[in-house]
Amino acid sequence: EQQCHVTRTISQNSPRYIAEILSLQIPFQLPPLIAEVVMDRFAGYPHHLGYDDDTAVPFFDIDTQRNSYPLNSTAAALPLHWQIDPNVNSDNYQEHVQHRWSWYGKDPLVSTSSAAYFMQGACDPTKEEGCTDENNNIETGGAVTPSPKNKDIVRKAADLNFILKSTFEQFQDVRDVGVYFANAGAGSILQFPHHQSRPNGSYKSIGCEWMSQPNPFDKSRPIAPEEEIKRCRPEGVEVNDKDYNVLEQDWCRKMALEPFQTHFFGPHGSGLDDGLWYISMGKAVYDRLTNEFIACILINISLESIDDTVSNVDILNRAEDGGTRVTVVKWDEEGTVVASPEWNSSNETEPTTINNSQIERGLSVQDFERFKSLVDFREELDPKDVRRKFEGASYETDGLFVSAYPLPAP
Repeated sequence: EQQCHVTRTISQNSPRYIAEILSLQIPFQLPPLIAEVVMDRFAGYPHHLGYDDDTAVPFFDIDTQRNSYPLNSTAAALPLHWQIDPNVNSDNYQEHVQHRWSWYGKDPLVSTSSAAYFMQGACDPTKEEGCTDENNNIETGGAVTPSPKNKDIVRKAADLNFILKSTFEQFQDVRDVGVYFANAGAGSILQFPHHQSRPNGSYKSIGCEWMSQPNPFDKSRPIAPEEEIKRCRPEGVEVNDKDYNVLEQDWCRKMALEPFQTHFFGPHGSGLDDGLWYISMGKAVYDRLTNEFIACILINISLESIDDTVSNVDILNRAEDGGTRVTVVKWDEEGTVVASPEWNSSNETEPTTINNSQIERGLSVQDFERFKSLVDFREELDPKDVRRKFEGASYETDGLFVSAYPLPAP
């Protein structure tokens, strides 16, 4: 009985310790942080007094006695996605991208000198037939879907290099980080590092009728006016990746409609047939002054080190059952498995769920629902109350103690 009590106590406490370790590996704080930086730089978007001359930003300069952005970039303009001048190679990759070199494909072109800017139809006129200077015209937003807001977005986006680069350097599970601008319905992207991220592919548009829904910060008007909605392709249309518009993607729609929370997507494959899997996290950005929808933040994070962590957990190791099993599960309807020592993601093409019989972690769908019912994370919660409920919850199933703890650790 005493041994059973000790086992139960350890099983109740261990998930918290593991969650605290994983909370340090997974940069949960980044989407809100980057969103704040974007709001600061784009204060007054798109037509508020002070937006054009940057006096709407919340930083007062003592010398000039006016508001101005303190990190105004004096560097060259942002390169377009095809204007890549790689500074990373097979000899120096440890200095620039460390173990992430293989994440960008075979013999990749990668630059950590600057973020890159993507807008619809931008192209290399020396390699692509029909490509003209107008396709790459920053002033107009290009030839495919011109946008009156593009010029100012590019100018201000250059000043975000510091937060994107530092994010990438500090968190070495981050593959890339991007700010996906609404850009008056045309969509555009600022992404770091600069790499060949868009293979020749296509996607199916979800349309942009969702932007006719009430603005979450001002219910008296829609998220975007009709003229911006019309810049999107209709639902169901197949779109070439070179004309990518983030507003036609479901993940950005979800962020924009629920901007008060950080969103998680995946796990999903890399698309490079390399066996690598990622999770994505992000948040929508609305302007503080005008309540206008500015962008969606998206960060892609490798699951390699998370897999290593859960695979190397050694608690109450018992030969007869293989020891303690740790599975990271997404808090969704299906119980999507994010990482598990019994799920070899490198051999899979689709994610799996907790009802996969090959994952013998002792957790049933019913147990998962019991843990989910402890708290409603859509509500404002007291972290102490969350900790108390999870630390006191464990179940015995087929001779195994099953317990859980939320990520990030409250």
